[in-house]
Amino acid sequence: MSRINQKPAVADLHRQQILKAAEVLFTEKGYEHTRIEDISRASGYSRRTLYAYYQSKEDILCCGGCRFGPRSGNSTLPSEG
Repeated sequence: MSRINQKPAVADLHRQQILKAAEVLFTEKGYEHTRIEDISRASGYSRRTLYAYYQSKEDILCCGGCRFGPRSGNSTLPSEG
């Protein structure tokens, strides 16, 4: 695999690691009580790195929506209003 082809695979690996950490935290603590700092610490990535891949905590939730939603129910969804 050439170096150029590895970059998207590495980026996808980083995104998946972040999503896995967020999934655990959203399930354990709920969306509202999980901070971006918690996700950073649990994933092993800096906040700056998290923001390189996702715009916000809500973005993480939306990108992992299929993974988070059905198992954890409405408790992980941000409150509206």
